[in-house]
Amino acid sequence: MTKIIIVCSSLCELSEFTINEIDAVYCDFGDKLDLDVGEDGDNSEGTDDLFCKNMTFIPKPAERNILTKYNITEDEYDEITAELTDKLSFGGCNLCD
Repeated sequence: MTKIIIVCSSLCELSEFTINEIDAVYCDFGDKLDLDVGEDGDNSEGTDDLFCKNMTFIPKPAERNILTKYNITEDEYDEITAELTDKLSFGGCNLCD
């Protein structure tokens, strides 16, 4: 398997993501969310805060159609989600403030 995962200067986006020379999208592998939860139980989205407080990548279980789409094994899928978790989980950021 060949893969390239490069994070943009904004931290929360990928400038390049390819797997086996196929343009990839992170949402095939999981969700990227700000897990900061306010007192009202809501996520920080929609508040006056324009910055992330606890950005986290949460991997999805491997699905056969995604393995086929990128021609990867479940072990390779796990390797990709581990790298996405490492690169897209960074806590707080003030770049959008």
